[in-house]
Amino acid sequence: MLSFVIRNRREAREKAEEFLRQGNGMMAQRKFSEAVDITPEMAFEFIQVLKQIKVEYYVAPYEADAQLAYMYKTGRA
Repeated sequence: MLSFVIRNRREAREKAEEFLRQGNGMMAQRKFSEAVDITPEMAFEFIQVLKQIKVEYYVAPYEADAQLAYMYKTGRA
């Protein structure tokens, strides 16, 4: 399973670089975002920085899209 994920990320990066060479920035950005792997350690470090600089943040318990929709409907986003 891990090799499948790594391969998909590599392919997404290669496609992103190709789109970038072609001047298609929008598609390049989309593919670059597919190539990113945010580890739990990275998220933890980011949250620690947010706390230090006193930025309000939320951690979505499941899918962030649903959390954002709820926050929008309740006037928090």
